[in-house]
Amino acid sequence: MVPNIVSRWRGDNLRANLGLIALSGGGAVLAADVIGRLVRFPYEIPAGTIFAVAGAGIFLWLLHAPRAGRVAHG
Repeated sequence: MVPNIVSRWRGDNLRANLGLIALSGGGAVLAADVIGRLVRFPYEIPAGTIFAVAGAGIFLWLLHAPRAGRVAHG
């Protein structure tokens, strides 16, 4: 999820984007863990579940959103 978002935002140069991908990926997992602990306090929802639900929504957005600089035909 994170590498696809970063490559859409900054282009497809992995060498230039690797540090940002690593930091963003770690931040996304940390955010999923915190959300999983806060949503249903005092119980926990696994971070993987939160990440999967958010990832599904973001994946659908990536499929249907037009890329910047491209004109949608149809």
